[in-house]
Amino acid sequence: KEKTRGTNRAHGIVELLVTVRTGHRGNVFHATPLSGRPGKILTCAADGQLNLSDIEVQSTSAQSLTSSTTIIGSEGRDRGQNGMCFSHHMLNDNSGLLCCEGGLRRFDLRQPPQSQPSTWLLRNNDACTSCAIFSSSGYDSTYAFVGGREDLGLYDLRFYQNSSKVIQTYRPACFPPSIKVSVSGIDISKDRKELLVSYENDQAYTFPIFPLCSTDPSLEEIDSFSESPQCNPHFASYGGHLNRFTFLKSAKYAGPCDEYICTGSDSGHAVIYDKKTTAIV
Repeated sequence: KEKTRGTNRAHGIVELLVTVRTGHRGNVFHATPLSGRPGKILTCAADGQLNLSDIEVQSTSAQSLTSSTTIIGSEGRDRGQNGMCFSHHMLNDNSGLLCCEGGLRRFDLRQPPQSQPSTWLLRNNDACTSCAIFSSSGYDSTYAFVGGREDLGLYDLRFYQNSSKVIQTYRPACFPPSIKVSVSGIDISKDRKELLVSYENDQAYTFPIFPLCSTDPSLEEIDSFSESPQCNPHFASYGGHLNRFTFLKSAKYAGPCDEYICTGSDSGHAVIYDKKTTAIV
């Protein structure tokens, strides 16, 4: 096989660098590195926990300890509250949002499990599987797209629980009202004007975030949308992959100008679409 110049490593060969012991007792659904914290990995799993692991400590320590810290636990106050934890998303260097069967809740990496915020931002009967933080010029991190087993919504996170403020909702026009949806992944384009959503047992779709606005709406305009929330249909679909036998497959924009869309498939392949033509590359 052809060798890379100056190394003994063959093209296309992936070398395992380290195995991370996360401390979870169930399938790990989401793992992300922490920005500005080399070696730190945040994971959430089917055991209802959000854990922080240190790769550098594990790779240099001779002990068999997991070297992981539980941020959100499945015991004590949180016992039975979270259900499975599907994904997590950072709001800033220390705090973020956790999507789980119980709904959407906030967490703080500086606090032990018993001191984590107890208020749920959203309490869903049908789970919260994915979310994406919406911020743009003039906005802060008080808005988020949240999806689960109901229509995807843009929420104002300043309003909690039953008073959660829905700004807009999004649903593919081809879905009959009687069909329940199941969101498996959400992404936002670089220009913050387009939304990409992957659905379990179906395709990936793109939506205009604010279809009636040619420019970024002001905060006042966003608040006014919640007075009569619109349900926005999709304007493109991407369907050459399979998303049926496993769940939580994400879809992501790719390329300098978001000219591609990437997702996984039950076939074990990654699929790349041309966003403009919807064809597989």
